[in-house]
Amino acid sequence: MKPQVGDIIQVKEEHWPTVGLHSGLVTRLVRWPEDLRDPARSTLVDCVVFLDPNLVNPAQLQTRYVEVISKA
Repeated sequence: MKPQVGDIIQVKEEHWPTVGLHSGLVTRLVRWPEDLRDPARSTLVDCVVFLDPNLVNPAQLQTRYVEVISKA
């Protein structure tokens, strides 16, 4: 299920060791270059921007790393 603004998401369990255990409220959906070293040759990937209560600033992750745990 693709995240939407207002959904509550969490990082999928298989990605906890590399990404960390984060969850939060989706505030924006964006598309971002997959390879920031060469954005001109990179494909755009779907990302979510979310507010994690344990972080000061919003976080951004590719949607493939997260799952919806509560719909808006």
